[in-house]
Amino acid sequence: MNCCKNCCKEFKTNWQLQRHLSKKLPCKTSESIKCLNESKVYHDYCKQISMSNPMKDDNDIDVLEKELGIQSTETTKHKCRFCNYESPKTSNVKRHMLSCKTKIQYKEKLHEMIETKKNFNIQITDNRQTNNNTVTNRTTNTTNNLDITIYTITQEQWDYMRNKIRELLNKEGNLKENIEDYIRKHNDPNRKNIFD
Repeated sequence: MNCCKNCCKEFKTNWQLQRHLSKKLPCKTSESIKCLNESKVYHDYCKQISMSNPMKDDNDIDVLEKELGIQSTETTKHKCRFCNYESPKTSNVKRHMLSCKTKIQYKEKLHEMIETKKNFNIQITDNRQTNNNTVTNRTTNTTNNLDITIYTITQEQWDYMRNKIRELLNKEGNLKENIEDYIRKHNDPNRKNIFD
C-alpha cells in the first residue's frame, strides 16, 4: 500500500499515489499525520477516517441506554429513530445516521445522565482523623471517626416525598417541625440526613 504523507490516504499502486500528488489542487495537510507504512502513528482525525464504522455509534447509544435502563424505540430500516427521517433506501438512512444532529445531542444527553448518576452514587466512607496527644509519662490517644454516607434518592422516593410534603403543608403547625417529627418517627436510614 502506498500512502499520501499529507492526508494519510492509501492507494493500491504507486501511479495512483503520483496522480493524487500531482493534482492541480493538492490535498489538505494535517498536523502530525504519518502514514501507516512509515511509523504507525495516526492523527486522531485520520484514525476516525480510516477506522470509522457507521453503526458503531448506534451500538454505543444502545449500550448507554442499557446502562441507564432506558428502553430503546424500535423503528424500521427506512427510518431514523432519533429524528424520524425516512427514506426508501436503507443506505440513505445509514448515511444520514452518520451526521444526524438529534442523535448526537441524544448521545451527549446520555453521557450527561451517566455522569450525574455516577456523582449521585458516590458514598463517602472511611473518613477518619487521628489526633495523638502525648503527655509526659502518659500517652493520651484520641481517635475521632467520622463516617458520612450519602444515599441516592430514586424517582419513586421523590414522588413519595412530594406527596408527603403536600400532606405536611396542609397540616396545621410549623412545616419544619412537622417534617422533622415525621422523619424521627420513621427509622429509615435514607431519611437520616437532618441535623439538629
